[in-house]
Amino acid sequence: MPARLDNLTNYTVNIENVIDNDLLNNFKDDFMQSVKNNLTQNAFSRNSIQDVITRDDINTKLRDQFIFNIDIDMPNSPYNNQGGSERCWVFAGCNVLRNEVIRKYNLTTDFQLSQSYVWFYDQLEKANLFLEKMVILADEPFDEVESDLQKPVDGGGFWDNFAALVLKYGLVPHDVFPDTYQAIDPSTLVNVLTSKLQEFGLKIRQLGQENPDQVDDYKEECLQVIYNILALTLGTPPKPEEEFTWEFANTDGEVTSFNTTALDFYEDHVDYNVTDFFVIMNDPTKEYNKSYVASASGMVNHTAAIGVNVEIKKMKDIAIDMLKDGKAVYFAAKYDFSVSETKGVFDTEIFDFYSAFDFELNLDKKERKLLSIGANHAMVIAGVHIDPNTNEPVRWKVQNSYGTEKGHNGWFLMTDDWFDEAVDQIVSSKDYVSDEIYDIWTSGEYYE
Repeated sequence: MPARLDNLTNYTVNIENVIDNDLLNNFKDDFMQSVKNNLTQNAFSRNSIQDVITRDDINTKLRDQFIFNIDIDMPNSPYNNQGGSERCWVFAGCNVLRNEVIRKYNLTTDFQLSQSYVWFYDQLEKANLFLEKMVILADEPFDEVESDLQKPVDGGGFWDNFAALVLKYGLVPHDVFPDTYQAIDPSTLVNVLTSKLQEFGLKIRQLGQENPDQVDDYKEECLQVIYNILALTLGTPPKPEEEFTWEFANTDGEVTSFNTTALDFYEDHVDYNVTDFFVIMNDPTKEYNKSYVASASGMVNHTAAIGVNVEIKKMKDIAIDMLKDGKAVYFAAKYDFSVSETKGVFDTEIFDFYSAFDFELNLDKKERKLLSIGANHAMVIAGVHIDPNTNEPVRWKVQNSYGTEKGHNGWFLMTDDWFDEAVDQIVSSKDYVSDEIYDIWTSGEYYE
């Protein structure tokens, strides 16, 4: 047995602290004394936990009314479905930009930007970043690269990843590069990429130590293999400067055609400059009105995302000002926290844990941050309801990316309390923040 396991065993085993039959008898006797436990056990055996403990009282219904007095009337689409992928951050970004194209050309609501186009190049860039890191660290001890080798790529990301990809590769309509089966359910694809990159990473370390002059050529061969894997499974995307024809009919039936490229499509047809927008974050464990690293880079020669940390009320005021101006708000949140996809609500009070379990889930946002539990899903805010008496927000309208089958035809309601507890980041621009916040972001100073 390795020494560290032996030491752990010696440390943890104490004859007075083991689970023995007497303790099990006490546990079972205590559990069986409650008639309610038997009833709850029967309910859980036939239904999901969420279905059993979802509140359906009149107060919940009144709180979660799907009514908003500020609504940018952003269209949804059945194509807005990430399936089993981790592409929420791409969908959220495309949904914000898509709205601008629909407005500009009076398009029908089924118009979509290609999420797969962005994600194809994201996976290629992440593979390149991993391989480059293996080259740079080839002579370092294995411990320095072990965590990278365990997970060389993933499907996730945040705003800055999306913005960097759009600037380098542009955008194309969904019809030009639609989803394949593997895009919607990429689990096997990611496993193949992971396994092959792990193989490449180990080989690069060997070459770097034995034949360093061969490393660059070998790395390019590796990238060709990764490109081939992506093309076979996701399709062959147009190159950023490769011309294609975009034809569309607007809501009046008028047909228009443009010859364009992915880069020109973004520059000429999407009225949204991604470089103007930056991350506003809320982390109560860090000092406010300072900049911090918000997310890691997914590309070579691209810096990590920097966000300005503000109080939650200030974040919400920024979001409201954007919505009043007709701008959708890209945001990231802790998604599995009090989310009912059946009801279509994000509500801190939607589940009655106490009636079933005799306890509440009491971790607050600050405590979750201390445990490094943060945002895991990106979405779009498209509306808010302001209480006319208090002039404070009470609920928010959210566009998710799981198609039109969940929620209210794909839309969700987010209570203001849920915003406080679960929302970590929004994206805004100079137009909607104070000079102080903008100066902090542009100063170049930040903390880890």
